[in-house]
Amino acid sequence: PWVERLAERGLVAVLACNTPAYLAVEGSAEPCLGTNPIAWACPRRDAPPVVVDLALAASSRAAIEVAAAAGAKLPRGVAIDADGKPTRDAAAALDGGAQLPAGGIKGALLALLVEVLAGGLGGGGL
Repeated sequence: PWVERLAERGLVAVLACNTPAYLAVEGSAEPCLGTNPIAWACPRRDAPPVVVDLALAASSRAAIEVAAAAGAKLPRGVAIDADGKPTRDAAAALDGGAQLPAGGIKGALLALLVEVLAGGLGGGGL
């Protein structure tokens, strides 16, 4: 990722990007936040930089799509169906359902922070 290139040059780097709304927050059946990836890196003396790159969903959208294509069940806590009920059915998650944030409300609040930073400051609005 881009942050690694900056850390290799001695800089601490943070990158955040907002995405289409796929995450539903607790108590909602409607997606209202993106999976909003965050990446950061920091240089180290005499060693490769520390690099972290993650999205704020409990599972990647690609993993849900792969599970749906294979007819496989999702792990618990990954998605809800169109009625807002927890589901392990990947197809139901993709057909009107939503992904859930990693770490519950804490992940949702971090996703909201990325919306503010990447969307609001970038001129995209909230």
